[in-house]
Amino acid sequence: MNLPEPVVRKVRSLDGTEIYYDYYSVPSDRLVLVVPGFWRTRRWPTMLELARRIGASGAAAAILDLRGHGDSGGRFGFNLGEYRDLEAVARDLVARGAAHRIDVIAFSLGASIAVTAAARVPELPWGAFLLVSPVARFRSIFPAANPFTLHRHLTFSQAFRSPRFDWGFCFRSKLDAAREIANAAIDVTIIHARHDWLVHHRHGRILWERAPEPRKLIILPVRGRYHADRLMTAAPEAFDPVLDEFLRKCEGPRSARGPSGHRQISPVTPSETGESPFPSGG
Repeated sequence: MNLPEPVVRKVRSLDGTEIYYDYYSVPSDRLVLVVPGFWRTRRWPTMLELARRIGASGAAAAILDLRGHGDSGGRFGFNLGEYRDLEAVARDLVARGAAHRIDVIAFSLGASIAVTAAARVPELPWGAFLLVSPVARFRSIFPAANPFTLHRHLTFSQAFRSPRFDWGFCFRSKLDAAREIANAAIDVTIIHARHDWLVHHRHGRILWERAPEPRKLIILPVRGRYHADRLMTAAPEAFDPVLDEFLRKCEGPRSARGPSGHRQISPVTPSETGESPFPSGG
């Protein structure tokens, strides 16, 4: 299947920051929302390939630029409050009639943000979640980079596409996905490469242990210790079957009610839900 041209949409997060997302429409009532990780944009090659795969499965795809990335404004805060960006996109999709249930594929820190959104905005019709190399706790990230193999994980072009982020991120309190996931009423599948070089697979296990049922943990015994979307290109023989199984799961019955049982959905506006967690000017 060829990838169609997306519809580009813009929404405003709680603090007024503009968040951009691409919507790949297909004649279906199924939708998968993709949340890239840090240093990834909605037009990254692996994200475009994922949109194609989702479309080939018969579902529409929506992929956003988190704040500080791509066309979106603001500065990335490492799960400081980015779940509000995801909330704004999800509410927009529901308001437009694009989704009665929102299934999610999220990577790395994007997976932490997705978990936080599911836990803190339960009235949205969240469905099944595929979390790829998720971060359980930001303070527990200890990269194990080998200088002789680092080229397998990072590309030269990344140096010229740096995201905009909050330089005070080390000193600000962040939302902890390991704590949030206990309140997320989602059907979750967690996939992690064994001894992931950036986010150890212990993060995935911690989230799985604290997640409510239904839950599934897959630790991939792949060589290379690949992180997040690098699994798509470096270890497709391990990643693709998991993705295919997840997309088949998303073919389940559509419901106007998500796992939380809530139905009322309203647009988010910068003034309706309290104070922004982001520093002024961010």
